[in-house]
Amino acid sequence: MRFVRQRHEGTCAPIAVVNAARFFNLDVTIKRDWKALLELCQTDEEGTEVRHIDQALRTVLGQNDIRVLRKRKYRLSDLESHLDKGGILYACDAGHAYLIIGHTKNHFLAINNGKDNFPAKKGKDYIYLFLTDIWMLG
Repeated sequence: MRFVRQRHEGTCAPIAVVNAARFFNLDVTIKRDWKALLELCQTDEEGTEVRHIDQALRTVLGQNDIRVLRKRKYRLSDLESHLDKGGILYACDAGHAYLIIGHTKNHFLAINNGKDNFPAKKGKDYIYLFLTDIWMLG
């Protein structure tokens, strides 16, 4: 599966929504849907507010019967279990949004970690300490 790369500052939230849709084989494309996603996320040059991310995930994924569950308190074992069952995580930390699509013993595998679109390792301790918002998808 090819994930979409973030090309502009402040667009990590809608890019992560697109990549989540692609993960679940939904018909969402940058060429056709980008402007609508920017409007749905209410993304501007400073980024996207968390409340708009929640609305965008529920609109794009929820209307396609994909479960969207926002978690404010979680255990790493809950996140690992969700990934093991084929779900993914939409995560926000320090003003950046990305997907977590898998895990190893000590790391989570993140998409859109910076401007890359390949799985990058993020330490589980880092995720536990710095993750501010997380949604379980799938």
